[in-house]
Parts: sequence; C-alpha cells; structure tokens
Amino acid sequence: MRRRIPRSILLQLLIAAVIAFTQFVPLANAQPPTPKKVLVLYSTRRDAEFSKVGENELPRLLDNGLAGDLDYYSEFVDRARFSRPSYDAALRDYLHMKYDAVRFDLVIAMQDIAADFVTKNRNNLFSRTPLVVLTNNPGWARLPNTTGVINPRNFTGTLAFIRRMQPDIENVFVVTGAGPVDKEYENAVRGQLKSISSPPNIIYLSGLTTPELLKHLSQLPPRSAVYYVLVSQDRLGAKYHPLDFTDRVAAAANAPTYSWVDSAMGHGILGGDLYVQQLVIEQVGQLALRVLRGVDPELFPCPPSLRACPNWIGASPAAGASMKHGVLPEPLSDFEIPPPGMNMETMS
Repeated sequence: MRRRIPRSILLQLLIAAVIAFTQFVPLANAQPPTPKKVLVLYSTRRDAEFSKVGENELPRLLDNGLAGDLDYYSEFVDRARFSRPSYDAALRDYLHMKYDAVRFDLVIAMQDIAADFVTKNRNNLFSRTPLVVLTNNPGWARLPNTTGVINPRNFTGTLAFIRRMQPDIENVFVVTGAGPVDKEYENAVRGQLKSISSPPNIIYLSGLTTPELLKHLSQLPPRSAVYYVLVSQDRLGAKYHPLDFTDRVAAAANAPTYSWVDSAMGHGILGGDLYVQQLVIEQVGQLALRVLRGVDPELFPCPPSLRACPNWIGASPAAGASMKHGVLPEPLSDFEIPPPGMNMETMS
C-alpha cells in the first residue's frame, strides 16, 4: 500500500519549485543593455587634424564611460571643400535618408559650422535628441535641450608670443587663403587684431595665388614674422590640406613662422598661443557622458566664456634671443600639453 505524501510537504515542494522557476526565467530571458547611439558631426574634413584627434579620442572616451555600450557614428560637413549654397540642403537630405530609422541618444556638433548646420536643421533631423555643442563663439545662443563647451579662438595671444620671442619685431605678415572658410578665419583675425595700435605693423597676405604668396614670404624685410592662420584654397581655386600648406609657408619664409593651433607644431612653426585640440575634445566627451547618463542638458549652467591663461607652446626665449643675431631656431616637432582646464570654459 502506497504511503501518501502529506499535503503540507507537497505544498512546500510546490513553493520551492515556483521560487526556483521565477529565479531562472529572468536569467534566461535577460536582454543585453541597448547601446547608446551617438552621432558626432564635425565641421572639418575627415582628414583634418581636428577630425582625426576627435575620432581617436571621442569613441574611446564614450565607450569607456559607457562600459562598452556605445553605437558610434560620425559625419563631416567639410565646407572648406564644398561651399556651394545648395550643399547644406543636400547634406540635410543625405543625413535624413541615411539615419531616418536611427533614434540617436545624443548628437554632438563639433565647432561652429556643424553647430550652425544642426541649429538650422534640427527640427527636420534631430528634433527630440539632446545636443552637445563645441562652439568657438563666446556669444553662442543656447538652444533647448542643449549644452556645450565654449572655447573661443584667441588670435591675439600668438601676437603676444611673437613679441616675446622677437622683442624688436616691426612687421607681422598674416597668411590666409581665398576659400570661404579661409575668409571666415581672416575676418575673425582682423576683428581681434584691429585694436592693435602699437608696433608691430600687421600686413595681410590674403587670397593670393600660391606662387605669389610664396614669393612674398621669401622676400620679407628684417625684423619680420609670419603668422599662419589658414589656407585651404588659393585665388586660382587650387585646394590644399591646411597642414600641408603650413609646411610650404614655413619653408618659403625668410622669417620665423608662428600659428594659433597645436596641430601646426611639427610643420615648421616656432610656436604660439595654441588652441590645444585634445583637451577641448576631452571636455566635450566628459560633458557628453553626463548627458548620456541621464542628466538633463538644460540643468547645466552656462557661465561666461573666459580664457584663463595663455597656452604658450613653442621655442624658448633663448631661441628668441638667437633670432636677434639672424639665426633661426629649429622648429619644435613636439610639445607638452598644458594642464587640463587651461584656456577652456565648460558649461558644467
């Protein structure tokens, strides 16, 4: 005769089975976290130094900060080479077609051309997506659901650096090209340097043909310096990579050459008050991570944009002394990045 299992024991076994099942099912059905989708829109061309530094730093920073849960995309406006009025509309349509089915968690606009493009086309492309902006415009008007890093370009700082290196300087020749972006930079430089009333004299070598420019640079008077800003196109429409053109300028000039951005180091310049791209991009990445982790962009305060101190990077004052005797020092091929936070202001 079979012994019947007591009902109390059956009830206990049933409860244990239910508990084991409920603990197992969530594990079996667990879904991996959805990667955060991020689109970075660069103002520059793909092979520009700023783009290359950004593509090296931003994916690494964001991927590490999100523990690998990143789905990263990037596009490049490249208005220096594509300046026709219809280009913006064509780019908008291209992005709409390419990313229509993608719902981004964040869009990052790197520098003013990309920021202006996103501002004009946000309703059609990224209407509900948070936006992080890197802008060089100290008067940038903040948009809804947006935060950013303000890092104005300081073109007067390199002039101070030139005076430090060459105390007897009389003439500074500013080099810019003929392309639309070149003209934007030229206008910005003129706006900042127009208040200079004491020596040196500022002479603009702007919008020339390449042979004309190189000839001028080879025949500069004594106590001169060259301030290379940007050349992506000359007067005849020939297009250049701006860094490659830096080498041409420095090689042709019979006076020391300076610049305003760190990527020009290693291309024949002696130095300057330099815009350090890696540090700026790292600040953008840290701010982007805060938004991706759920912080409302509009909660970040927007302090005034201030430039704390100069990033004077380049040859030593001793090298400047040697120039008094007609000896040009060797340009530096590398430099030490200054401490984080220098020359930058973050909206956080």
